[in-house]
Amino acid sequence: MSMHEIEDLVEETTHLVDRSSNDGLITKRDILFNLYRLEAFFDTSYTHFRVMDILVKNRFVYQIPIAKYPQLGITDEQLPTDEYGDWVYDQDQKEMGYAQSKNGEMYLYCDAGDWFWKRLCELDILPKTDRESPQRLSIPQLVKIMMLEAERQQHDDLLKQWYNLLVNAILEGDFGEDEGIPGTFTGFLRHDHLPEIRDIAMRNRLDKQKTSENEGDYLSFPALKINLLDTTSVEEAYKIRYLLELSKDIATLESAYRKDQLALETGHEKIKLIQPVIDRHLVPLNWKYLQTDHRETWLWYQDLSDDQYGGPGHRLFIQLQLDVEENTLFCKLAIQHSLILKWQEKQASLLPKDWHFHYDLSGWLSDDFSNKNKHLSSWGSWKFDLKASEKVLIGHLENLIEGLEQTDYFNFVLAAFPEKFLAQDLQRILYLLDEGEDGTGIIPKYVLFDSKITTLIAFAKWAAENNDVQQAEKIMNQIEEMAATQDVSALQKEVIIDPLLRLWHQKKTIMFPAVWHLYLVKSLREEK
Repeated sequence: MSMHEIEDLVEETTHLVDRSSNDGLITKRDILFNLYRLEAFFDTSYTHFRVMDILVKNRFVYQIPIAKYPQLGITDEQLPTDEYGDWVYDQDQKEMGYAQSKNGEMYLYCDAGDWFWKRLCELDILPKTDRESPQRLSIPQLVKIMMLEAERQQHDDLLKQWYNLLVNAILEGDFGEDEGIPGTFTGFLRHDHLPEIRDIAMRNRLDKQKTSENEGDYLSFPALKINLLDTTSVEEAYKIRYLLELSKDIATLESAYRKDQLALETGHEKIKLIQPVIDRHLVPLNWKYLQTDHRETWLWYQDLSDDQYGGPGHRLFIQLQLDVEENTLFCKLAIQHSLILKWQEKQASLLPKDWHFHYDLSGWLSDDFSNKNKHLSSWGSWKFDLKASEKVLIGHLENLIEGLEQTDYFNFVLAAFPEKFLAQDLQRILYLLDEGEDGTGIIPKYVLFDSKITTLIAFAKWAAENNDVQQAEKIMNQIEEMAATQDVSALQKEVIIDPLLRLWHQKKTIMFPAVWHLYLVKSLREEK
């Protein structure tokens, strides 16, 4: 669906450019070239005919009478019969231009800078003055030119709309470094055009506009508070403030940014709070701390004996990971199940790639615990802003401990696997992995594995263990068919499926390979 508001903005701006007495004709041509490049960046239609006379007059669009230039090699079969015209393509289906009949004569319209315009230049169809390529401008440079011209012509609506478009496209991630938008707040401060754009916005009080909270409303001024709520990164927060908090001058923002950056850098000492605070709770409960290779990852494990399956025992894990940029502490719960270890003929390991089940602690918190919990971030995990005081950070950690105390994840999985989980309808489980509950995309907790292949293997292995040879064979055939007909990664095929099927065909034995999940995939890719 076309973004009609962008199309209308480009149309109005074309009239603005045409009315301008500030620049020469060739500059207008450059501006129009970049204006319509920007329009094509969004989901828009071909709008040239709204203002075709202006585009032709300013030598951005060329109107070529087709019959007059047989050397173009355009045949009647290539031309549209529709009165509204259509695109014309060459023999290689390369777009030549838009053709439309006018006063009984067929014309081809092409833009300066296009490949067909270059062909017109090579064939000497265009005069020498029209053979100069248009100058490309960065997005910020174009927006600055448009805002200055709107200001000169006292066109307040266009002035607002151009600033709002730039801001929204940056916040939505449409404009990035490729479009001339720096990735850092310091880059904003040192940019060739953004400070002047901000000055124009400040002197015209553009922050006094009515704000919009609607996603996709590109021509309205975004709300500062809402956008700040959606980010926990210092860098992103100050880029947002730069664009939206126009009541503060750049020097004030830069000073606050330096202060927050310094607090963040010195705050790295506060990371040392995490292990001892969590240890005080876990160690008395027979959890052991394991030093990891990653500075911002902490891992505890606990071993449980197995008197039921004859395996080496269960191993439970609690893993914390700190995202300093997002000011968020994530907690992952994981299990190596004794029966699966027995099937794999392995002992328990300490590596996440060998986990059998895992889940975010945040997914196991009760609504009573989560609702209005000041310690939880927008991610559903725990806040951990290194700029905060030690007292506040310890409060977050103690709240995380409360979350650990109330979770029944470990008991849930150990009670569900294998009997309860593998007694379910296999095809229903596979459907839920694709579509989620009731087509919502949300996979219920009783679906224990992330992978359809691992799920199938577990059901096949369980059938074989219970001497249901027919069911085991049926499932193995389904795995083989899935590997041949569905989108299975080459890595999964190499590591999991091919060895599984090879052993099955040779000995009718079902091995239980590594459980397919994110941590295994990451480890395999690192090994490559």
